[in-house]
Amino acid sequence: MANGYTRAQSVCSFLTRFKAVGENECWLWEGCTYNGGSGSFYWRGKMRGTNIVAWEIANGRDVPKGLNVCHSCDVRLCVNPRHLWLGTDRDNMLDMHRKGRHPGHALTPERVREARKLLGTMKQAEIARRLKVSNTVISELALGRTYRFVE
Repeated sequence: MANGYTRAQSVCSFLTRFKAVGENECWLWEGCTYNGGSGSFYWRGKMRGTNIVAWEIANGRDVPKGLNVCHSCDVRLCVNPRHLWLGTDRDNMLDMHRKGRHPGHALTPERVREARKLLGTMKQAEIARRLKVSNTVISELALGRTYRFVE
């Protein structure tokens, strides 16, 4: 490994940075964090999210290209492999909406459909005010950069 540690040493180092309190409980990362509260760990030559590292250690393989490691528990610092699952960006967004944990500055699928109906009939700033989101949210929607998963 680039940092001079063997894979086994890196795994051991990772395993010392959280407490496995029960097989179905969240195992909270106690090491470094980044990105608004997600765990980070130097793994295989670069800084990685601890959810990714935990999944790769537990499964003995890399996360497949095009997939993310998502949390069923919605706890960013959780590294319990039983709480981690593979999914696409769309899967993760749908899971977030289904659980009602979508941030207030964003849109539900119903509100996306409403905003799309209003585009062309109202100014984007008016739509943003009406739906209580930022102008950027509506602009990105209008440009087709976001919410492509909503039909």
